[in-house]
Amino acid sequence: MNEIPSTSRLSWFVFIIRLQPDINRDRLIAHLEKSRIPSRAYFTPIHLQPFYRERFGFREGDFPVTERVAASTLALPFHGNLSNGDMEHVAESLRSAIIQAAA
Repeated sequence: MNEIPSTSRLSWFVFIIRLQPDINRDRLIAHLEKSRIPSRAYFTPIHLQPFYRERFGFREGDFPVTERVAASTLALPFHGNLSNGDMEHVAESLRSAIIQAAA
């Protein structure tokens, strides 16, 4: 991405990671919570959002690759006020939690 320093300031709103298939996302979230690190499953696939289910009749299984990818993504804390120490704490806690959450 090309940034123009005089007119651009990049601001990410979320930091998403994709987990290996052998990592249980829910257990990982629970382990991170013990380290006081909030994390959440990322968005539900769009075809499973209520509007699309109701309007078009989509259901689980219609897009298995999308559903598998969505089930393996995790949103980590990310904002402009995270210090280097905060980021290091998240990274170290994530490493430890991944080991504990491996299926």
